[in-house]
Amino acid sequence: MRGKLQKLVLMLAILVVFLNTALPSINVALSEETGGGNIDLFTQKEPYDGRGLGTPSDAFGPGEQIKIYALVTYNGFPAQSLVAFVLVGPPNSAANVTLYRSAFTNESGIAETSVRISFMNVSTFGEWRAIGNTRIGDATVQDLLTFKVGWIVEIISLRTLDEDNFTQNSFARGRNVGVEVILRNIAMTEKVATITVTMYDGLNVTIDSKVLNGFVVQPNDVPVLAYFLLFVPLNATMGSAVVYADAYTAPVQEGGISYCPEVSKGFFIVERDVAVVSVKPSATFIERGETVYVEVTVANQGDRVESVVVSAHANGTMIDSEPLPSLQPLSKTNITIAWNTSSTNVGVYQISGSVSAVSEEIDISNNNLNDGFVQIVSNRHDIAVVNVAPSDSSVNIGDTLDINVSVKNEGTYTESFNATAYYNSSVIGTIQVQDLEPEATRILLFRWSTEDVATGNYTLKASASELPGEKDVQNNYFIDGFVEVKYKTSPPILIHDVAVLNVVPAGYFVYISDALNVSVTVKNKGDHLESFSVFLYYNNPGNPAAPSILVSSLPANTEKTITFRWSTRGLHPGNYTLIGHAETVQGETNTADNTFADGIVKLATPTGGLFGLDWFWTWLFLILLLILLVILIIFMLYRRRKKRKNHQVFVSGWTAWYFRRNLQHRRHRRPLR
Repeated sequence: MRGKLQKLVLMLAILVVFLNTALPSINVALSEETGGGNIDLFTQKEPYDGRGLGTPSDAFGPGEQIKIYALVTYNGFPAQSLVAFVLVGPPNSAANVTLYRSAFTNESGIAETSVRISFMNVSTFGEWRAIGNTRIGDATVQDLLTFKVGWIVEIISLRTLDEDNFTQNSFARGRNVGVEVILRNIAMTEKVATITVTMYDGLNVTIDSKVLNGFVVQPNDVPVLAYFLLFVPLNATMGSAVVYADAYTAPVQEGGISYCPEVSKGFFIVERDVAVVSVKPSATFIERGETVYVEVTVANQGDRVESVVVSAHANGTMIDSEPLPSLQPLSKTNITIAWNTSSTNVGVYQISGSVSAVSEEIDISNNNLNDGFVQIVSNRHDIAVVNVAPSDSSVNIGDTLDINVSVKNEGTYTESFNATAYYNSSVIGTIQVQDLEPEATRILLFRWSTEDVATGNYTLKASASELPGEKDVQNNYFIDGFVEVKYKTSPPILIHDVAVLNVVPAGYFVYISDALNVSVTVKNKGDHLESFSVFLYYNNPGNPAAPSILVSSLPANTEKTITFRWSTRGLHPGNYTLIGHAETVQGETNTADNTFADGIVKLATPTGGLFGLDWFWTWLFLILLLILLVILIIFMLYRRRKKRKNHQVFVSGWTAWYFRRNLQHRRHRRPLR
């Protein structure tokens, strides 16, 4: 009996080992730690619907319905609750929109509310905030969801350009008009648009149009440029003209609708037009008495040869003018006008150019152009140290360090002076600079012997001696960074480097609410004992899959494999990427190998209700096995009892009388005959 009990205990132990290896999800399901209540707001804008606490949603356009969902869970399971919603529109001076709603969660733990954005109410354009609150047990949980509202694709700029892509507002008949359209897309995904431009003359007659299909507008407010070339026919009406730009979701003939309101730009169709397109002074900072040459570029944007007068101005006062007797149609000419500043006061002057108007010229707004400033100063002495550059940032005691010091004459006289280099407050040396001309730079070489210098960090600097009459002396000094002076032999530098070598899940398919063992292998690649935390995420570092594990005192050049237990409760079906990350240790510079992403683990919904759950079949198997063990024990007890009874009958019946002895060790005497 005792031996049979030992066999029974051994069988049970083998059963427990089998269940722990073949059915690990049983133990995980029983020991899994539970969290608390949670609420997550999101919209219908997949894939960027805002799932995850504090994650923003994709943008909405005017007239579009906004659906706000709230997923309420407790310990990862759907929870029945009443959710309070508030939608707060962008702050503005017109009207601040705030909407209040509430809704119960359904059997999946999701509550829903919705609102439709007005087309014409621009006060709703901007960033919205949706807040959801609910109570689970004795705690109140909350989530914040943000999203933009506005024209999903919008035309933000429209310009008419000349052949060099400069802005131009007047065009002759028989010539091309460049049209630049700049768009933006506030959504988180790229959009495909159909862009059209249409040009009308002064009688509102269509004179040209262009269509661009399949134009991709990049997401996240990145400006995108589209360029068109339109033609002004010879029969176009002179005078005011206009070009319109529109953006559609698809060609209108195929059902496309407008992304945003159209944008227009006015210009002139002319026969005669001259313009100043550029003004460039030869210098912007001069001494009084020097000559400045002002280059004025004049363009004939009409279709006739023109004779004009070109002028240059300083603060509105004409410097001089030059005649231009023969300016060809659609051509440009540079006129240079000299400005002698001997009688000009010291100060700052705005430089402009102008061209005389021609007969019948419609657009004279481009006949003048302000471009750039010139500052006139009196004669001055000014020396500056502009750079201090050592040949190395570290040097051994006894070595010599080369230091290049750059000095510049920023004055108007040829100068001679002394330049001195220092380490901290100690002088390295002094060099005399002779006859440095105005605006000239000279590099001086100083050689610093560190024979008697103590170890440590030293600041390098240089100075130029002050000149008689020099007013700006702040630039006479220049301080560089630090130079380290050290012993020739120094202790070895320890390398700190930890890495994640591999992330291996126990399987690549798992049902939601089950758990998965994930092995993460880390290595200390440095030469110093390291302690650090290891993390496991799914999809991105913002989604922890399990609590972090501390790796303590990992020796140099040693690997270690640790096992995480990833609970998939509360997750959605789909493919997930597991990411292992090792915490950066102090002194570590190579952090590229601290993160390792494994392949894809697929999460699936258990099939078919209660009888599709793994835990149901697991417990059913356990119960049936226990019933079988009980039946086996009863059967063994029954056989033992029957055997004992048969033995008792054998040793105490006629058999015992026949052999004159009972088998219970008692003699029987035969009766005498």
